[in-house]
This record gives sequence, structure tokens and C-alpha cells, in this order.
Amino acid sequence: PSDQREQVLEFFAANMQVSGPMPNPILNKFESQHITDLIKLGSQTIEADVSDRKHSRLFDFLSLALFVLASLILLLVLAIIGANDLLLEIAKLGVAGIGGFGGGYGFAAWRNRN
Repeated sequence: PSDQREQVLEFFAANMQVSGPMPNPILNKFESQHITDLIKLGSQTIEADVSDRKHSRLFDFLSLALFVLASLILLLVLAIIGANDLLLEIAKLGVAGIGGFGGGYGFAAWRNRN
């Protein structure tokens, strides 16, 4: 709108007078369509950030699912071939890892509360 355009031009003109005597020639070419384009570019940037976060979460979930599936396949193969000693050691390491993860998560939750 023309009244908003005048306000924007007055603002830039006031800034130019404070910062220096020579006005910027680009201000004469500044229109409301330029403001609309800047707002549109800003919203596209926000949408890209949201999309990147969504894809990152999807990739993390798929990676975890693939790791769990590969672990289960390894455990089944070891159970089928009868490598009970190795299977027992892997189970011990798995339980210790899960316990460590749970302890770290619980400690972080306790620290954040206090």
C-alpha cells in the first residue's frame, strides 16, 4: 500500500540522514513488491528448516530400526548355529549397554530437574 510505502521510505530516509549526507539510490527503486518477496523468502527458509528436521528424524528412526533388525538377525543366527558362549557374551554386553543408556538418561533427567 502507498501509505506503508511512504512510511518505509521515510524510515530509510531518516536513517540515511543520520548515517550520512548522501542518500542511497536504491531507496528510490524500493517498492512494496520487494517487501512481499522478502517475506516470501523468509517463509521459504523456515519451511526448509522444518523439512530438514523432519527428514533428520526419519533418517534417525530408520537407522535405529535397521540396527535393531541387524542385531536380532545376528542373535538368531548365533542361536541357530549353537554358539551359546558367544551368544551369552553378546547378551551380557547388550544388557550392560541398555543399563548404561538408562542410567545416563535417568541422570540427565535428575540433573535437569534440579
